[in-house]
Amino acid sequence: MDKYFTDGYEIQRYIENSGGWSDGEGDWETIDTISGHMRALNANERTDIADLIVSHRFYTKYHDIRYKDKIVKDGKEYKVKLVDNKKINTSSLDFIQVDCEMVV
Repeated sequence: MDKYFTDGYEIQRYIENSGGWSDGEGDWETIDTISGHMRALNANERTDIADLIVSHRFYTKYHDIRYKDKIVKDGKEYKVKLVDNKKINTSSLDFIQVDCEMVV
């Protein structure tokens, strides 16, 4: 799987800057730039149930991705919808998969 990974995916997280008052004001900050592989899901794999819309799946060895983070690369933005934190052990690789919705 590593041979399909490319560098340059930014993981962005919403950080409130309200001093702890939780007033909803904040900024998206890049918390790391990682390698991984993003692929579009085919029609049988896609999810479109209420608020859970999944159009892409991201594979990476990076394990600090959370629900509601954003993944950004080459001007494309993906909202993280579901993180499968169970490591997938394939040969000598261990990686996680992250289901995302592409923002257009």
